[in-house]
Amino acid sequence: MLRRCRRFQASFHRAAAIRLLPARLPQRTLRLLRTAVVTAALVFPASCRHDDSNTSPTGPTAPSVPELTSTSYVAADDVWISARYTPEHQGIDLSARKDIPIRAMGRGVFRKKMYYHPGVPRWQVNADIIVGDYAIACLFESGDSVTQAQAVTQFDLLATDGMPVSAGDLLGTLYLAPGQEHSMFHFGVYKTTTTTGQAECPMPYCSPEVRAALLDLYRRDNPGGQICFDHTY
Repeated sequence: MLRRCRRFQASFHRAAAIRLLPARLPQRTLRLLRTAVVTAALVFPASCRHDDSNTSPTGPTAPSVPELTSTSYVAADDVWISARYTPEHQGIDLSARKDIPIRAMGRGVFRKKMYYHPGVPRWQVNADIIVGDYAIACLFESGDSVTQAQAVTQFDLLATDGMPVSAGDLLGTLYLAPGQEHSMFHFGVYKTTTTTGQAECPMPYCSPEVRAALLDLYRRDNPGGQICFDHTY
């Protein structure tokens, strides 16, 4: 693109110099040369200007690793951290006793699918925000005992599969299924290129503000506790 821009620039400057040519040139030649001036002036700005407007989650300014710059919850009073990150539980669980909005923690492409968890057993919606070779895992669990029909309701309350999102964008509603005591939103970070599916503690990927907010939320109910077993926060 840079080479092409330089060629356009050179063409433009040569064409602009036509205005300095002697008037004794044939009229047909002057008309052709003036046309070149107009063409160069129109083409050069469109092809060579620097465009800072491309902030698409999949565009050239998209991060190559997750940057979690927004909390997933809107109001801290609506949630609590019901499970921290450990080797056995690879993520952080937020719980709520009512339907609550859930926001994207970082930029990427939102993907979602229905999933049956045989160990509970429970139907749930497993979602990811894809960022390069990474994913921000977002599991929407509408309770401990959720039917397929209830999970379909949860699925329909979320953003469209394949939709680009930015941090702070609304992903949808975390749905509390009838008869359930509380819902859960599980989040973590993992590499999509690994075969182990091992998720990392999301705290190192959080901005200082989000990290502080999550730590305050956890220590509200667990004074002095650590969200991730292998970190000092």
